[in-house]
Amino acid sequence: IGHCPLLSIDHNNIKSSSVDAENIASMNNTLNSYLVGQILPSSANDMPSGFDVTLPESIVVTTDDTFTTLADDSILQIICLMKLASKYPSSDHISFLITLTGSSIASFRDSSLTLMDALHPCTPFALLNAVYSSSILRSFYRPTVGKFDDYDALWDWSVTNIENFWSVFWDYAKIKGTKGDVILNPYKEIMNAKFFPNGEINYAENVLNSPNNGPAIIFHDEGGIRTEWSWKELHNSVSLLQQSLRKSGVQKGDRVAGIVPNSPYTIVALLAVSSIGAVWSSCSPDFGLNAALDRISQIGPKILFCADGYQYNGKEISNIKVAADLTSSVPSIEKTIVFPLNHKDVDISSIGEKGILWNDYIASFTVQEIFYERVNFNDPLFIMFSSGTTGLPKCIVHSVGGTLLQHLKEHQLQSDIKINDKLMYFTTCGWMMWNWMVTGLASGATSVSYTHLTLPTILLV
Repeated sequence: IGHCPLLSIDHNNIKSSSVDAENIASMNNTLNSYLVGQILPSSANDMPSGFDVTLPESIVVTTDDTFTTLADDSILQIICLMKLASKYPSSDHISFLITLTGSSIASFRDSSLTLMDALHPCTPFALLNAVYSSSILRSFYRPTVGKFDDYDALWDWSVTNIENFWSVFWDYAKIKGTKGDVILNPYKEIMNAKFFPNGEINYAENVLNSPNNGPAIIFHDEGGIRTEWSWKELHNSVSLLQQSLRKSGVQKGDRVAGIVPNSPYTIVALLAVSSIGAVWSSCSPDFGLNAALDRISQIGPKILFCADGYQYNGKEISNIKVAADLTSSVPSIEKTIVFPLNHKDVDISSIGEKGILWNDYIASFTVQEIFYERVNFNDPLFIMFSSGTTGLPKCIVHSVGGTLLQHLKEHQLQSDIKINDKLMYFTTCGWMMWNWMVTGLASGATSVSYTHLTLPTILLV
């Protein structure tokens, strides 16, 4: 829920069956002070036009491990108020939905959710989405597609008018590129279907095209250090690295791999690689040498990225030996670029002449406009891998256009991600959710990166 001050409330006490009356009263006061002082605007003038909200006078915490269940509308109003910062416009009707991890979208009005279910901010990956009249979803279909009676009708239209849906969404999302003259080629088997077969597009060009006036990346390490990267810093870093990669001979279709943690440097590497039209693939440094080798050796990368190390449980773990062993074991690797995470200066002599520090690699270049190599919509962008439980991990190729459009659709229409929102998914770079999170930049969201391998109790972004 982002900056939700409810993080300061001790939910262990709230959930305890031994809470006495005095503690209950104290918690009620805390919650009501929060709702009135933090969620409600200071005056009626600050309320979005047409918003009629009536909150109950009190919210009662009981000893049966839950809040007293309120009327559905009260819960919905509270969720709505939690998103007031986006200044939603007025509308004729408000329809709310909630998405919970592992659950399908369900209407509050048809659910038996308690207030604890709705507001509890401490469940890992709990995702609360209010989909209502002023959401991106509605702004998409009302002006461009037409009025639908309900969400099911909109969904039905999207899957029965496939070409129209994706063409309309391309325009709505302001995709940079060309559609071509065909939206979906005729096909008999789904494996032979190709969207926008003549379209040309570049992933990085769309990701780095945001009007966000906040930070592009907020980075946290396990030790609690927080850093911000502005959009200008991100753009400039991609520019320098792209020039360095092109000098190293990286071109469209080449593979570039990383054994990397979730960090800003990794995002820069992905964007620089994709700006050239090359293909990115990554795995997490905690995979170890054998698991990384099983994956990276299959794709023949020209360049390898790695961090000098990472942190785990208060310890610094070096990644240099693994990088050295990978470099010597995969003959296609021509250069191994090491970026600083634990230390700015690190001894990489064990990697040999192919090894180079990030800052040294980009040192001879100055910031220039980024050249975006537009490629076919169906050209490869990412190579990911199966788990490897039945033999070697299987390579799974994701296309440039398919990845971008699908991620934008999920972010904007299904998750209501807007410019200046903050997006964090707790993931390593060995899981496709990291790629999903990075694409959030294309919707103008700030990407929150966290390197630790276990979820923190509280992460203030």
